[in-house]
Amino acid sequence: VLLWLAYFFTLIVLYFLQNWLPTVVIGAGFTREAAGTVQIAFNIGGILGSLGTGYVMDRGPRKLGVGFVYVGLIASMVGLAYTKSFTGLVLGGFGGGMFSIGGQMVLYGLAPIFYHTLIRGTGVGAAVAVGRLGSVVGPLAAGQLLSAGSGTTAVIAATFPGIVVAAIAAQALLFGQRAR
Repeated sequence: VLLWLAYFFTLIVLYFLQNWLPTVVIGAGFTREAAGTVQIAFNIGGILGSLGTGYVMDRGPRKLGVGFVYVGLIASMVGLAYTKSFTGLVLGGFGGGMFSIGGQMVLYGLAPIFYHTLIRGTGVGAAVAVGRLGSVVGPLAAGQLLSAGSGTTAVIAATFPGIVVAAIAAQALLFGQRAR
């Protein structure tokens, strides 16, 4: 259940950003070109985040890697929500990609160690399926909040509790884990 919670809430944030980041940037008063730049930074951050978290999960302390991802994700979302500068938005977009996509890669790395070999494929598949529900909920919830008149800051801030739940769930999984 903890793994499923982590997948669900991490994918809420990831797909929210993938689908609504340009709207958030434009809603903050920036141009379409600026929104495109922030989206590119998001994707570059995602590439680097995937590589970095993969390295940490293979060779580093997993608990530290998981903690770093979710603290970084909160910091990036705060940056996106409250910055008024273009540079801040680019950095927030970069961090959002790095830590949301990187966080998802962390979960893909963790999932197999929590299922017995005989049911590993089914268990990981079920965790991914629950996560995919989050990938639907995130963009829908953001769209509903924006259409109800919530500002972009409020929509981004609405992701904070889910990030905290995902972080706690992922860390709780590793709490009793012997391996790194």
